[in-house]
Amino acid sequence: MNTVTGQVFVQVGDICRPATPSKAEDAKNCRDSLLRWFEEHANRLAIGYYYVQEYRPSQYPSIRMISQFPTELDPVHCSRAVTNGVEVVASSLFVPGKQFSMAGGIFMYSIRMRLLTSESGEEYISPERRGFETCQLVSRHWRITKRRMVRSREGTSNMGDTTVEEVRGEGVVGEYPLLHEGGYKNYFCPHGPMELARAPSPELYSHGEGEGCFAYQSCTDILTISIEGFLQFVPGSICEPQGNVFDVRVAPFHMDRNPDFFY
Repeated sequence: MNTVTGQVFVQVGDICRPATPSKAEDAKNCRDSLLRWFEEHANRLAIGYYYVQEYRPSQYPSIRMISQFPTELDPVHCSRAVTNGVEVVASSLFVPGKQFSMAGGIFMYSIRMRLLTSESGEEYISPERRGFETCQLVSRHWRITKRRMVRSREGTSNMGDTTVEEVRGEGVVGEYPLLHEGGYKNYFCPHGPMELARAPSPELYSHGEGEGCFAYQSCTDILTISIEGFLQFVPGSICEPQGNVFDVRVAPFHMDRNPDFFY
């Protein structure tokens, strides 16, 4: 915080950037920067832009936290899609700091999934229509759009054109949530995803359960522009499948290094 102007800053790489919107000629706007920083945070909690959730509910059910991943009130940094009754909400935020990356920060993202219930309105599909009571996550497929980093003859780095990376893998962060209406049960494979893929009779271990949506967080580097893709689910469960694997869409969500407010 600049004690002369009152402007609140955040360290991003080698520079300090305003943590609130400001104009150099607006001295009053700077003087109440800290107050506006707190007011905006309180407002985002009040309107549901941020929300309170359990911290990794399968492991620490007594710990609750404020999640700063945007909700659907931010259509740029948050996306939502429903496929065959499975809802996926994805959102991102920029985390500044050289402790994460020499580039000055990273992007964190959250993926939240659930099987819609009858209270969900017109998008709800009954078990009879969708063909299953439960479904379990099997794998993921991401399409990640990134900027190319181009190094000049002088040794400086500049942003070039874009490229798309295809990333596939089993489960998410080593886990295989099984969704049912109103909640989920979580499972992991003790021998790793490759063993799960090879095993004729997959061996999964329970890793807790929870109400509402299953959520996990991951990160990507600062060159990322957007992420989209699919999550593959099997009707029933991996150990007792009741149909063919189907794709659940993850709509594109975007990364932004220049938010109005930094938290």
